[in-house]
Amino acid sequence: MGYITIATTGNSADFGDLLQSTEAAGCCASSTRGLAAGGTTPTKINSIEYITIATLGNATDFGDLLATNQNQAACSSSVRGVFAGGYTGSGSNVIQYITIASTGNATDFGNLDTGRSSPQGASNGTLGVIMGGEDFASGSGDHDKIQKVTIQTAANATDFGNLSVARVYVAGMTSNTRGLFAGGFSPTLRDTVDFIEIASTGNAVEFGNLAAANRKGMSCSSH
Repeated sequence: MGYITIATTGNSADFGDLLQSTEAAGCCASSTRGLAAGGTTPTKINSIEYITIATLGNATDFGDLLATNQNQAACSSSVRGVFAGGYTGSGSNVIQYITIASTGNATDFGNLDTGRSSPQGASNGTLGVIMGGEDFASGSGDHDKIQKVTIQTAANATDFGNLSVARVYVAGMTSNTRGLFAGGFSPTLRDTVDFIEIASTGNAVEFGNLAAANRKGMSCSSH
């Protein structure tokens, strides 16, 4: 794990290590803790690890997801972390949550409308949105759907609107008022950046374009 100090420029520095070498984990955070859930080693895993953001050091075991999972969406409030969808052997529609300040296994939250692998999540701290992903259940290909959850209220996700282009591996970010979704893949690399007004429902509107089309591995912070 590496870290940067956002208010200054400069190279990343060593933070510590995860408990095992992992890719495709679902990651979220409060202002004090960061969490990484599931992923592949390359075998799918169900473990959740956490770090204390202000203190350098290795990750610590937090608990377990409901099932082995990779490529799930993640979003959070200051209290809860929510993990949605992913790939468990097929696309998952399960939404689950943890209480960030404590340790323990994930708890069932509700369901997405359909199983989705590689969706993306973003949150303004109250509302979580889950967008895109690949639909294994119906064989309909990549999603343009955006769904929403109220993070403090366990329930099934409901419809928010649609992305301008269906895609997977989107980078998601939010302020208190807007969500932006950048890049992705479907069926080629995408440079599209969309936005939504997070307090209201509706389709995403094109914001602009990335300097280059990108797929996996993008990450953002806006708080």
